[in-house]
Amino acid sequence: FGFAPSLILNAWRTKYVPRTGGRRIRIPVTLSPTRKANVRKRLKAADSVLDTLVASGVQCRKLTQTLETHIPEPQMRPKTKYFTYCASEAPSYLKGVHRVPKFTKELLPRQFPVGFESVRRREMKAARKEGGERYGSHSARKEVM
Repeated sequence: FGFAPSLILNAWRTKYVPRTGGRRIRIPVTLSPTRKANVRKRLKAADSVLDTLVASGVQCRKLTQTLETHIPEPQMRPKTKYFTYCASEAPSYLKGVHRVPKFTKELLPRQFPVGFESVRRREMKAARKEGGERYGSHSARKEVM
């Protein structure tokens, strides 16, 4: 053999079996309609808690700061409902909310960082000028036809 028989037996243990793709529990690429509905339900529940606090007359500094920047769920765009800002997701800087660990338990920001949209637009324009067709420019296709 050239090696110990105990290593042969250990080769069939589950930790030695190669896994496909790293995670045992796979995360879907997109949110299903049911998960989107649950996200909206959680956002509405948070809105109702804030409305209750305002109606009760409670006043504190943190509550007034939250109310200044707070966007109710019906006024939010789908991009801000189902995506969050992530600096490591380089080209788009957006990460699906379902890919955040414990996204159902944590408070996720309802707005992207200040200046995020303008920076992203600038990067997309620069990419279009350089790469052309990758970001939706149809001029290269028209020349071929």
